[in-house]
Amino acid sequence: MQQPQVSTRVRLVYCSVLMLLAGQSLFIRYFGEPYPALKMPTFSGSGGYEDGRFKFSRYDAVFLAEGKEYSFPQSVLLAEFPAGYQGTISQKSLRPPSSKTAVSSTGMLKRIRDTVFPGNADRSQSPENKASLQDWLRRRGQVLVPNKKVSRVEFRWFTETWSRNGNWVAGEREPTGTLVIALEGESR
Repeated sequence: MQQPQVSTRVRLVYCSVLMLLAGQSLFIRYFGEPYPALKMPTFSGSGGYEDGRFKFSRYDAVFLAEGKEYSFPQSVLLAEFPAGYQGTISQKSLRPPSSKTAVSSTGMLKRIRDTVFPGNADRSQSPENKASLQDWLRRRGQVLVPNKKVSRVEFRWFTETWSRNGNWVAGEREPTGTLVIALEGESR
């Protein structure tokens, strides 16, 4: 029985891949993980996982009506929207305005960016969007807190951190900001 011959091309491809993987491993060690990469990324410190802890932002939508607070999670507040859109809606429309801005609102780079990418412009603080959000919150208030007059809605954002400590799971909650939307008789 005769052994199959391995062509020189196959050997060359095999050796090239091994050298690329070795080179990429060195690159990752000194400069971080590139994307795309030949090998599977480690995902360490990406997303909400870092240093053995899970960290994520959440909020409570608190409707204030007749001196009482009625709190709802995102899934209840945004139940009329598909689950895949709820995070984007929350991040774009229900977060408090950031005090940090990379480019000033009148800066030339922002104007160029908004012209080239008009759908990417942040219009969440425009008067039209604020009025639309108020109208929508009034309607949601009628559904979520029936027979009560809702005066305002507060979106109380916080960061939750969960970690495993032996056999126990420990969680911490840190407030990160509040967006207040006045609905009746309050100026804000």
